[in-house]
Amino acid sequence: MLVSKNAKIELSTGTLDLFTEHAAELDAFCDFAARANPKRGFLIVSKVLGRHLPAAPDTMRGAMDELGQKLPADLPGPIVFLGMAETATALGQGVFAAYLDAQDRQDVVYLQSSRQIVDGAELIASFEEGHSHATTHLIQVADLNIEDMVRAARTLVIVDDECSTGNTYVAVANAMMDVMPQLELVATCCITDWSGKQYISSMPRPTLHISILEGSMQWNSTDI
Repeated sequence: MLVSKNAKIELSTGTLDLFTEHAAELDAFCDFAARANPKRGFLIVSKVLGRHLPAAPDTMRGAMDELGQKLPADLPGPIVFLGMAETATALGQGVFAAYLDAQDRQDVVYLQSSRQIVDGAELIASFEEGHSHATTHLIQVADLNIEDMVRAARTLVIVDDECSTGNTYVAVANAMMDVMPQLELVATCCITDWSGKQYISSMPRPTLHISILEGSMQWNSTDI
């Protein structure tokens, strides 16, 4: 049963109005914090990621498994999973592992973005995450066999912990197009998605939307 629910979050930097469209309970998945950042004065803090707030391993694994199991078995291969630095690298690895556990496939690889150059690795793509404290993400590969699979990939699964606008998904997909000329499908995968799916029309390829909790948001900043 679908449950719609409004929530108003009062922070020192402004007010966050959320409208959820999911049976999952908001309090079970996230908390909220203010931050001194003119680009975005709030943080949606995951309770199941195990990064900023303590989380039991089975809770973390449950979220990873749920996302991995929501992905279709018949995604066009090869498939590249991409976890977003820094917050969602473990989540991306966990969703990747959950998908492999559920599907008997050999044409799947995992990458993660980084903010630092890795010695001996080839930089194959980069993109900007405008609201972040460190905006530039680098995609690097050190194994030629993995690079060959990336360049032959037909599906890209982008894993992030939270989506506010979807602009980062668009930036990632556009950046990867140059190294994935055979790309047919993008799957965006996150724990909480507040974009209202508005970004999908801007994606360069047909996009499958996967999340645990979804809805929309409005942020009104406080003038200080």
